[in-house]
Amino acid sequence: MEVAVRALSPGTNDPFTAIVVIDRLRGCLTRLTDRRLPAGVLRDDGGQVRVVREVTTYTGLADAAFHQIRQAGASHPAVVIHLTEALARLAEHARVAEHHEALARHARMVAEAGLRAAAEPGDQRDIQRSLARVEQTLSRGKAPEPSVILHAGP
Repeated sequence: MEVAVRALSPGTNDPFTAIVVIDRLRGCLTRLTDRRLPAGVLRDDGGQVRVVREVTTYTGLADAAFHQIRQAGASHPAVVIHLTEALARLAEHARVAEHHEALARHARMVAEAGLRAAAEPGDQRDIQRSLARVEQTLSRGKAPEPSVILHAGP
């Protein structure tokens, strides 16, 4: 993520490097959709809560991956469109409510930031199309109820 943000700095202005980083982050988050993340609550054999700890969640990882890139890349339509398309591809793998919610939220934020910065109507249409693709993909997926989130206790 830091490489992408630095690539988008005015002194560097290298959106292509940012796009490569987005692809790598998408790949990592795709692999995480099928993994069980550590539980925040640990119980003994009798079900008694013994440890409550902070854990990394899919939402937290998506936030770390995308917030700063969105902020730095909002004025680069190619980065906004690519990031939104990456979110659409991630949405194809979303299986639980937490994933759906995180991806939908990021797609909206990316698209809104890009639309505010894009003066070219063609860029605006492409951003809106990419956002629609994320929303359609997520609406086709069947996310279970929020109680089935992977990071819940055992």
